[in-house]
Amino acid sequence: MANDITLSPENTTIEFTAKKLFGFITVKGSFDAFAGTLVEGDELAEARVDLRIDVTSLSTDNPKRDEHLKSADFFDVAQHPALDFTSTTAKGTRENFELEGHLVVQGTQHPVTLKVVKEGARYAGTATLSRRRLGIDAMPTFVIKENVELRVTVAVG
Repeated sequence: MANDITLSPENTTIEFTAKKLFGFITVKGSFDAFAGTLVEGDELAEARVDLRIDVTSLSTDNPKRDEHLKSADFFDVAQHPALDFTSTTAKGTRENFELEGHLVVQGTQHPVTLKVVKEGARYAGTATLSRRRLGIDAMPTFVIKENVELRVTVAVG
């Protein structure tokens, strides 16, 4: 039987890490406001995720950096206040699978693959995102490295 799980800050975390200054410093952050649905299908192929992230909720625990990340140099929240992810396929086993889908950043759709592991009563998904491919390329790569690691964790039980 399919199981619909509401994704909210009560049961889900969305975190990211990025390297800066030649990779010597790691910046950690999170998105604290979002809404969505995870559908656990009878078969893995029926599983799907729809998620909308409120980019204005971005937090790195550094207000000055947060405002810069929300500016037109990066996410441009004045024009694009949300990120949207919609899955298209799930492949693998129920305990270890890839969830492929589309992430819409600043109005442009990008393919994204989350590698997901079921750990007891939670799912943990990770993806490596190229900020330049997403159109977030204000700073050179020696200031902020190319790849950003995304981690989404969902408690299901």
